[in-house]
Amino acid sequence: MSDLLIWFFLFLNQLILFFGSKVNIYPEFLIFPYLVLRGQIPYVDFFDHHGFLPYYLLSLFSFDKTLFFLHFVFYLLHFLNLLLVLLILKKITSKSGLFLGGLIFVFLSYFFSDQTLWYELFITFFYLAIYLLLMDKKRKNGILIGFLIALSSFTKITAALIILPILLIKKDIKIFFGFILPWFLVILIFFWQKALSRLVEGIFLFNFFLGKYYPKNPIFDWRILIFIFFLLTFIIFFILVKKKFEKIKLILIFLFCSLIFVSLKYARYHLLPFVSFFSILVGVAFGIFIKEKNFLGKFFLAIVLIFIFLFGRKIKHQYFYFKNNRQVWIDNKVSQMVISSLRKKKLNKKQVFILGNRPEIYYFLNQLPPTYFPVILPFVPEFYSSFFEKDLINALRSTNVVIVFKDDLAKKILKSKGAKNLIDNKFKLIEEKKEEYQIYFQSGR
Repeated sequence: MSDLLIWFFLFLNQLILFFGSKVNIYPEFLIFPYLVLRGQIPYVDFFDHHGFLPYYLLSLFSFDKTLFFLHFVFYLLHFLNLLLVLLILKKITSKSGLFLGGLIFVFLSYFFSDQTLWYELFITFFYLAIYLLLMDKKRKNGILIGFLIALSSFTKITAALIILPILLIKKDIKIFFGFILPWFLVILIFFWQKALSRLVEGIFLFNFFLGKYYPKNPIFDWRILIFIFFLLTFIIFFILVKKKFEKIKLILIFLFCSLIFVSLKYARYHLLPFVSFFSILVGVAFGIFIKEKNFLGKFFLAIVLIFIFLFGRKIKHQYFYFKNNRQVWIDNKVSQMVISSLRKKKLNKKQVFILGNRPEIYYFLNQLPPTYFPVILPFVPEFYSSFFEKDLINALRSTNVVIVFKDDLAKKILKSKGAKNLIDNKFKLIEEKKEEYQIYFQSGR
């Protein structure tokens, strides 16, 4: 099979899987890019604890309320990630290793992406690009490598971890300068805005607090993960026996550093960088073991084929579920019900305040939230304490319409006597949908 046929087959499989399934976009990637487009600065004007880079990139498409361009970004990043994986495999393994590693990547990236646009999708692209540059022995790419590491850390601060082993291996001071100069510029901008403390608070202090108190969620994919780690252990052991460790050393560095993204909580899309380098590792190992005409080579081939067969069945099930039955965030019609109701009452131009995690309403109404916390994550009220309460009261005083969703978050917020009393005394209930929401209006403003 020629390289062209292999590439065509793999990209066709990716196209069928990804385009045949619904894409899930969480409200962070709707509201935060929109706020950036409107001139607001992350951490300064609104709360967030992730990196800021995706918001600036996606802000270019915030004018599109159909979400077409956000879907396009999702597909484009997956296409580019597969392209990078194949370019890497082509350089370091056989044709059969290229095919096998590429096929496993298509399956794993589809399964673990959960068809969700999330931060690790961007990081996977940066990590793969960094790895490809590190493979080039002829050119000195130190500045560019450091810059890409900085970009990945602008997506999630934990992505910066990769710079430590890379510096130890490459001993290239240009990598350090390529990384530190963009960060110096960011720090300078926030210092000039007199908001350096907000930056530190958002991406460092809150995440430390979250790591201490966030409950560990269950891992539903433990059978697949056990098989992956069994295969990983098998590969490492026999590569060591064959004294070929240098061929996989850099892959293992990226692979194990990628586990940092599941340190807080398990979610499939957090494992995207990990499974990408696992796929590359399998492709490289297959290129080594296939040359063995003994039991080892046949045993490894059998394990990989069994994995592809069993996992392929799971992929088939997930594909039809995602295509026919899956409910993505935007499929929940409650937000559209609220927006439609506001428009009918001619209140959509009035300042709205949302009690509950439905910040996409601001996005679709083209409104700036009257609060520092348009998205309220677990433990935000506890971490910010009195500031959260003060911001809540100020938001209520400056708004015309309050939408109270009947969820656990809204109930928790309304335990605040000040907020509850303010709504009861200053606002009038004008609409209520049982088990869904309430709309209050303050006519005096």
